[in-house]
Amino acid sequence: MSEASIHLYSLRLALLAVLPVCFLRSVADLFSGTFGVLVGFILLCITVPAPTTWFFLHNAKAKEKLPFLHDDLAQAESKTTEIDAKLEKAEETLSVIRPKWKTAYKQYEQLERIESLKASYWKARSEYDGLQRAAQGEQWRLLHTDWRSLRGVDFENFLEQVFQPLGYTVQTTKATGDQGIDLILTPPGRRIGIQAKGWIGSVGNSAVQQAFTGRVIYGCDSCAVITNSDFTAAAREAAGKVGCTLICGGQIPDLISGKVQL
Repeated sequence: MSEASIHLYSLRLALLAVLPVCFLRSVADLFSGTFGVLVGFILLCITVPAPTTWFFLHNAKAKEKLPFLHDDLAQAESKTTEIDAKLEKAEETLSVIRPKWKTAYKQYEQLERIESLKASYWKARSEYDGLQRAAQGEQWRLLHTDWRSLRGVDFENFLEQVFQPLGYTVQTTKATGDQGIDLILTPPGRRIGIQAKGWIGSVGNSAVQQAFTGRVIYGCDSCAVITNSDFTAAAREAAGKVGCTLICGGQIPDLISGKVQL
């Protein structure tokens, strides 16, 4: 039996001890004198034995159960001690696992960042491959263009289409009075003046002289003459002396493929 139950029974016993006195006094006050006391005593003898007897019988049964309740309490305390021991062991295990979990979580975050970088890489790679395929398709088209038959502005436009996929920024000059330069290429930190010659016969040294002069006028670092035919020996000699690059028709496929450097 718990302490609360014992206190409750003690309180009931005290009340039963006090109630008769209160009852007798109430009856005495009601009937006054010895007669009132006698009447109260008679009524008390009639009413008190039954609950008193019930209380003592109930208390006797409770006392019989008290050893068993003590056993149950001891078992509960034993189980509580066992649970506390398991809880303490679990706390010790948790103190070992917690740092490992934090380390594992940091590794997981690093893997997430790596996976994010991988995703960004493959996205960029996919875009790059797409641009490569597009560039290769454009190169294939340019290589299979009948560039040998192009003349004048058509050949200039063809060269503009050749240089753009190669990463050059291309600027065209005016069609007439171009001062010997048809295209200006601007790779990073440079300016290259190009004279385009869509020609039937061989290109002479006058084209080299015009390109050299145009380079100075347009503020270029270097100049080149590109033709879909060939150059005369005089043109090659002049180009060697003034530092002008010559690209003939036989080099056009390599120019389209990016194998010719200006």
